[in-house]
Amino acid sequence: MHLYLKIFKKILAKKKPSYKYDKIFEITLRIAIFRLALFIFVQSLKFLTIASMKLVTYSIKHYNNTLSLYNSKEKLYSSKWFMEFGKFGSELFNSEEKIMYAIEKKFQFWKWKMIFTIKNGTENIAEVISQNSRKTSYSMDLNEITYQLIIHFNKKKSIYKNGNKIAEFDESFSDKDFEDYIKVQLLDQKDLEICFLLFSCLLIGETEQDKKAIFTSQKQLEPNEEPWN
Repeated sequence: MHLYLKIFKKILAKKKPSYKYDKIFEITLRIAIFRLALFIFVQSLKFLTIASMKLVTYSIKHYNNTLSLYNSKEKLYSSKWFMEFGKFGSELFNSEEKIMYAIEKKFQFWKWKMIFTIKNGTENIAEVISQNSRKTSYSMDLNEITYQLIIHFNKKKSIYKNGNKIAEFDESFSDKDFEDYIKVQLLDQKDLEICFLLFSCLLIGETEQDKKAIFTSQKQLEPNEEPWN
């Protein structure tokens, strides 16, 4: 980076501005150099931050209408979607196969939004709501915390908690250690339950064969500004 700055300075030193356009060019060039230096600094800072993070890794097996989440030893959670009376729903289970949450999926035409209503027993506790017409961004408010789920290029999804990224899901099967599994990375294992719940919402109505067959235009998806791998 310092080498590039020296080269630009030499160019400016050789060409003294004699007209106002030369002065404008000089100012524009200096602004461009500053922006380039700032961009490189920010990207380097992100790289160092990610490199220093201790991520916790899990895996998800998607089979037909069921998602099963594992650590290295055992199954921790699972979810199973179904269709009943023309409506899609899902249930999330703990390791003892006890129901923790029920999810109802519906599309509100008058708002043009996809909404997932989450119940804990008989009580509605939250709604996951699409934030754009492309359905690449979803938001949920729960216990005074705002969660956001973003769908990226290359079959990846990120979850943010009050603006900070806490999880990444990789469905590309590109990692040789996760050839048949969805790779999950978390900053804090305490967020595992809520992250799996949010992820389960998006996969209601889909099987693993559907995921492999469906091709979504990359232009419709969101860039991954904080990739973890």
